[in-house]
Amino acid sequence: MFTFLKLRKILENNAQIDTVFLECAPTDMFEHADDKYFRNNEMSEFYAKFYPLFGFEQWKLYKKNIPDAFSLIYRETIWDYIKGIDYRYFISDFPPHTRIMKKEAVHKELMDGEYGNEINYEYLRKIIQLCKDKHVKLYLLYTPVYKPEYLYDQEYYYDAYQKHFSDVELLDYSHFPIADEERYDTHHLNDNGAVTFTNEIKRRFHIK
Repeated sequence: MFTFLKLRKILENNAQIDTVFLECAPTDMFEHADDKYFRNNEMSEFYAKFYPLFGFEQWKLYKKNIPDAFSLIYRETIWDYIKGIDYRYFISDFPPHTRIMKKEAVHKELMDGEYGNEINYEYLRKIIQLCKDKHVKLYLLYTPVYKPEYLYDQEYYYDAYQKHFSDVELLDYSHFPIADEERYDTHHLNDNGAVTFTNEIKRRFHIK
């Protein structure tokens, strides 16, 4: 949902964009993907950032914890909005990771939860339709992962992609060779790894 709202605003303000690479990881596909985004956990900070883009449809998703949402919004962002913002506010504040992955911290992603994936799937379809409407080429991107077969249910991921989203090309870089020193953790790259992977995308698509 956050990505859809952000991308819609970016495309509205940047008519020159003709291609979008959208990360689509197993955690975005798995059986309880909505649990990650629509309960009070590590993702909660994002509705404090993106709420100016919300409509009634989005607020309905948080009807069970509206008081908590408003409290977080006030504490985290009220001064930013008083100062005035533009769309670039929503794509900033993502500093590069400099840490190097510690193998002893490697653990499986928990795939249980209490929601399902209906909301996440709905908004991925909205992203796909948005790109079609804007005549933008969309690629789904499975970025490099440390031992993906150990971390994730790969069979579920690929089955879900084939069943629901196979009309969009998937660029599968899950096994792309990235040195351990270029990983922030099992499923994020640090700043050096990001450069390595970005250069691979640029090479493949002849981007200068």
